[in-house]
Amino acid sequence: TQLLASGVVGYQLPLNLPDGMDLSATAGFRYNHIKATLDVSPALFPVTISREGTVDWIDPTIGLIFNYKINDRWFMNLTGDIGGFGVGSDFTSQGIATVGYMWTPTISTSIGWRALYTDYTEGGFVYDTTEQGLYTTIGVRF
Repeated sequence: TQLLASGVVGYQLPLNLPDGMDLSATAGFRYNHIKATLDVSPALFPVTISREGTVDWIDPTIGLIFNYKINDRWFMNLTGDIGGFGVGSDFTSQGIATVGYMWTPTISTSIGWRALYTDYTEGGFVYDTTEQGLYTTIGVRF
């Protein structure tokens, strides 16, 4: 079982980009929780061997978000960040590309693709993997 949660704050950079485009610098965190259970019951032995483990860590992150407002309702976002820096994992990075729709001036949804790399080692536990797949969001702007 895996749970990922992240929080991020951003500051729109004062660049002279074309209308409808903005670039923001971000800082935040990514929380990771992994729980694994393994049960082995050999057919010839009346014994069940069970192992269970849970690992949690928090990675600080820094990154960039590029937003392109296609029109009044549709938008595109590109997000990239790096983190870990030995605080939680040795290194983590992610890239996200989405297309979204503004339902109201404050509520939006989007769909896209996310790739997340994490290199974490703690004691005998090694988690060095890239996860990727469909990514969806619900956004609230204030």
